[in-house]
Amino acid sequence: MRRINKLGKEIKELKWEYLNLKSELMFNSKMSEVSKAVEPLGLKELSTPPQRIIVKEHPER
Repeated sequence: MRRINKLGKEIKELKWEYLNLKSELMFNSKMSEVSKAVEPLGLKELSTPPQRIIVKEHPER
């Protein structure tokens, strides 16, 4: 019975830790947080959308 109670308590602690880490990951993966994290590296968010480069193939000679 003591072992069951001990394991139940351990499960609750691990579940709490999992939920805490999951919420922390969700917060840190938000675009605004990623932007803040990479700013010291000199990276900035694009102000214009990316442009597509189209390469036309030349006919075989």
